[in-house]
Amino acid sequence: MKKVSVLILTFNRLKLTEKFVPAIIDRIGNVDYEVLIWDNGSDDGTYDWLENYGTADCRVTSVHTSEKNFGMEAINFLAEKATGEYILKIDDDIFPPKNFAERLVRVFETVNEPKLAYLSWDMPWANGNSFARRSGMKLYNGVYGKRVGTVDGEVFISYDTSPWLVNGACRLSPRKLFLELGGHPEGILYGVDYLVTKKAKAHGYWIGFYSPIDLIKHMGAADSKAYRKMKDALLEKHGAPKHV
Repeated sequence: MKKVSVLILTFNRLKLTEKFVPAIIDRIGNVDYEVLIWDNGSDDGTYDWLENYGTADCRVTSVHTSEKNFGMEAINFLAEKATGEYILKIDDDIFPPKNFAERLVRVFETVNEPKLAYLSWDMPWANGNSFARRSGMKLYNGVYGKRVGTVDGEVFISYDTSPWLVNGACRLSPRKLFLELGGHPEGILYGVDYLVTKKAKAHGYWIGFYSPIDLIKHMGAADSKAYRKMKDALLEKHGAPKHV
C-alpha cells in the first residue's frame, strides 16, 4: 500500500483535541503514514498542547499554526507539505474504527477506479440509517453509480453526486488530484463538503463511500442547535444548501 498523510485541523477545542487526536493516531493501522496537524489560531491552549504532544509522540510528523483562522483552507497548506500518495482528512472530534487509515487505503486501491476523487468513511444518521444510505440506494445504481464489494466492506460510488454526498469527517483522496482540483476553497470555516463535491463533479470525477459494519463516530457539537444555526448561516452565505 502507498503512503498516506493523515491531516488534522484544530481550533479552540482543547478538551476534544486532547481526547481524540491521540485516539485517532492510535487507530491509524499498519500502513506507511505521516501525521500533519494545523491549528487555526486557537486561543484556548490547543496549540500549546499540540506542540508538547507532537514533541513527545514520534508518530506526529509536524504541528503548524497560524494567527488567522483559515478554516478548511488550511487543509490545502498541509496537503502541500505532505509527502504521501494519499491524504486523509479527518476531523479532530472523530472516533474512528481500528486501522481506519490502513483500511481506507486498501479499499481505495482495491476499487482501483481512476475517476474516484474521494472515498469517505460512512457514519451513523437518523432513524437507523447511515450517512451514505439516508437517501436510499438509488444514488449508487444504474446510470447514477455503482456498488463494489470488497473483503473490507461495501463501497458505494456515485457518478451524479448530490449536494451532501461527501462526508468530510474522514475522507481519503489522492494528494495530487486533490491539489489539481483546487483543494478546499478560501473563506470556508465549515461545510466545505458541498463545494468539494460540486468541483469534483464538474471535472468528471466520482464520489465514494466506504460503508462497513463499524462506522466512524462524530463526537463534537455538530448536532447542537447553536452550532447548526451558525454553520447554516455560513453555508447559505457561500451558496451551499443547509443541513438536511
